[in-house]
Amino acid sequence: MRPRLYILALPIVALCAACGSSSSTSSSPAATAATSANTICANANTKINAIVAPGNPSSVTDASQLPGFATYIDQVTVLATQEQTDLAASPDGASVTATFGEVITNFALLDTAAKGTDVAAFQAELTKFNAANDAFHAAATAAKLPDCAK
Repeated sequence: MRPRLYILALPIVALCAACGSSSSTSSSPAATAATSANTICANANTKINAIVAPGNPSSVTDASQLPGFATYIDQVTVLATQEQTDLAASPDGASVTATFGEVITNFALLDTAAKGTDVAAFQAELTKFNAANDAFHAAATAAKLPDCAK
């Protein structure tokens, strides 16, 4: 499910980040399907946003800050992975499943870097994560899944 770690909570908030509910009155299959993915993302975003990030990851300058981010990433990863599973099963989630998979993959690499002692490696992985997250948001916007694009 998306902060630039603080956006992690939004994308993964998308991870994350991801989606929200719609109050559409249409009974068309397309409207029902879109609500399904948006509901998945909204629920994931709510849960992920409840996890407090240890700060702005772009501001990490000392290895002593990394364990807090590792803990945060571990917690968010559980929710984002479930979101990915749910999106894959959703009738309208297929268009964003691959790009969200890239977000999760890059988030895992960021987690590995956070568990290390190399701040430069952490920042490099953060840049890759942010790029994957931006691609996911673009795919979600194109798929007309506004809550997944948050």
